[in-house]
Amino acid sequence: MGRSSGREGRGEGPIDLLRLFGGCFTLAGGLFLIGGILGFSWWTGEKNLSEESLHWPSARGVVLESRLIIYTSSGESSSLKTHYLPRIRYEFILDGDRYESNQRSIMGKNYDRDEAQRIVDAYPAGSDITVYFQPGNPEESVLERGGSEGQALIGNLVLASFLVFGSIATFVGIRLFRRRPHP
Repeated sequence: MGRSSGREGRGEGPIDLLRLFGGCFTLAGGLFLIGGILGFSWWTGEKNLSEESLHWPSARGVVLESRLIIYTSSGESSSLKTHYLPRIRYEFILDGDRYESNQRSIMGKNYDRDEAQRIVDAYPAGSDITVYFQPGNPEESVLERGGSEGQALIGNLVLASFLVFGSIATFVGIRLFRRRPHP
């Protein structure tokens, strides 16, 4: 009589690794799909707001602070990456109410040092500026209306890749999971 692992006696067969892999793949694909859907929802709102800002009314304002923020973060291979962020803080008065913001545009991006410094230099502290604000919600204001077509394209491509990968992974995972084991 051969030795038994004891698993067969409890009604369990050997683990089917392809089915296990299929379940994991389906879960990962589903997470990518959810991330892509949520990302598209957020990104669409940002793009719409960016397009709406082209028609926002303006008010006169003043730059309160203009500086370059430099910070580091961990990169993909545990190396440090340096980031440059132009911080332009401004205020404007509308119907007797004072508003303050540091939002330069709707769609942010990464800058190299020279580009970030050019932005800081373009908005020196104490200078008069034109501020564009969302009608009915002046807390939402910008110094530069609209958005970059390049940013929109990159955002769409990244999110589309999430949806495509998530769809393929989910489809393949379900196929593997539903596969019948060979006798």
